[in-house]
Order: sequence, then C-alpha cells, then structure tokens
Amino acid sequence: MQALMNICWEGLAKFAPSLFGKTCKTLANNTPEAQWQHYVGLCGNWRGKWHRYSLDPTDGKPVLGKTFQAYCNPTLDCDGQCVRHINRYEPGSEPPGKEGKIVDGFIELEMGSFTRSNYLAPFGPHSLALYLTDAAVVVSASLPSSSSMVAMEMVLATSGQPRQRRRMVAVWKVVEAADRADLASITLIEETEERKKEETEEEGIGREKSWKAVKVSKVMRKTRSDTDIISRTSWHSACRTVTNVNGSATSESCPLSLGAVEFALAGGTYAWMPRKLPLQSSGQLEVAMGWSQEGGRFVRLAATYSDGEFASVVKDEYES
Repeated sequence: MQALMNICWEGLAKFAPSLFGKTCKTLANNTPEAQWQHYVGLCGNWRGKWHRYSLDPTDGKPVLGKTFQAYCNPTLDCDGQCVRHINRYEPGSEPPGKEGKIVDGFIELEMGSFTRSNYLAPFGPHSLALYLTDAAVVVSASLPSSSSMVAMEMVLATSGQPRQRRRMVAVWKVVEAADRADLASITLIEETEERKKEETEEEGIGREKSWKAVKVSKVMRKTRSDTDIISRTSWHSACRTVTNVNGSATSESCPLSLGAVEFALAGGTYAWMPRKLPLQSSGQLEVAMGWSQEGGRFVRLAATYSDGEFASVVKDEYES
C-alpha cells in the first residue's frame, strides 16, 4: 500500500499556489443542500462505452473482456425532489436479475428512484456516498462489516460542452478466512452527455437526442496515451478538495504526489488500488481513480478509509 500512496515524482520541488491562474481558496461545501445539488448536477442523458476487466490469476493484471454500449439516464423528477435512474444496454450485456423492455434496440431497465432520504446510501445501508462538484464516490461504508464483497464506484465529469464523464466500478470478493477481499473486476465507463435539440441549438451544436446505436468511439474525445501521465514532469499547480464524511470540507493548494499507477485503463484513466484489500487493518487506506483530460488537465479522485471506515474523498486537480 505504501507504494500506492507515498511514492512521489522526483524533480518537482516547487509548484504554483494556484490552479488555472486562480488562487485555491476554501470553496468546498459539504452541507446537505450542497451534496444534493452536486448529485443532481451529475444527472443527464449519458451515452457510454463500457469496458469490463477481469483479473489475470497469474499476475493480477486487468484483462479486458467485454466492451459494449449502454446509456445512463438519471433524470430529476417528482418536482425536483427525486432522481429517477433508467439504463439501456446492448442485448446480452444487461445485468442479471432484472426484467426490461426493448427500446430502440436496447434493453431498458429501471434502476430505481432516489430522494434526499436515500441518495447518500444508493446501494443500501451498507453503502455511503459523497458528492463534489463534477465528482462522486459511492463505496462500502465499512470494510470490517463487508460480508461477501466490497464495491466502490468513482465518478468524474467535465463542465464544458459536450460534457464528458468517466466512471470506474471496482469489486473485491471477500476471503473470510484471510480477513481480506481480493480484487475481482473493474468496469471503466467512458461517457458523453447527449442533450435535447432545443438545448443544443442555442449553442450551435444542433444534435438531436437519440437512443439509437452508434459507434461510441467516434464521439469520444481523444485522450493521452497510457504512458503520457507516467512520464509527464511539467505539472505546475495543484488544488486539493477534501470532503469528509463528518460534514466538513476544505480546499487548498497542495504539492503534486500522484504515486505509482497500479493500472492504466481505457479512456485516459488510471487506477490506484490494492489487489488484496485488508478488511481489519488499522491506519489509512486509499483507492483512487485519475483521468487525463483535454487541455493538459489531470484530475485524481480518491476514497480514503481510516481504521477500515470510509472517512473522506480527496479530489486533486493538476494543470500542465
């Protein structure tokens, strides 16, 4: 774990105290209303390419398996008091156990509705979510209390048009006799938001809302190669936002400390995570996802645990 958390790049002794020319001030907000607004801000009609990885049993490296198209459509409903989730999958790629209907050649599934009373525990009482501006983390709240599996989902989005998004879902299977959970799968999702014609025409985009099957790679923005983020030595500013489970939040300038990348995934994304996750450990533990975006920007989102309990989300934003 220390290799994942503490190895820093050399030769970067000084950094500008600002991000994109602006001072990194205390702008973080973790009030209940702010959390809800951050959650609602991730709603939209997201068209995506899903990459499912398994882990090679010999060396533990991710092996790309099935890649397919799917749509994620969380929509504000109930006079703005709930979010209704609908997903559409290519036939044969939908999750088991749910019955759906065919719409435009895709399997449409109702994924549930979430209100202010349950959106912070979207996967049940064992889960816990924290939301930031253009980011979210949903994790197993307590590692020692995990009975069969540990799951973590991380979300990063851009604010420019068309909005882009990356989501990563990691699943560990609990090995009871060893008090640990072994990494079993990673799903990486590249998404672009599709907007209604009347919304986009005002901006000169003129793209119709559509659920029809298209080759997603044509609409995905190009990203840096997997090696670019490892070799880059010209990062010159960083801003860190820490959102705590206890309700506090801070934002500050910070030195660059990405550490050794564990996995390079599709869509310009990277993962820092243990293959073997200790369930009864003391001290600090971190699982993170990074995204190399256009314009020389890199964002890293981390879920931190303290003595096995979910403690905070750390979002670092870097500029080259």
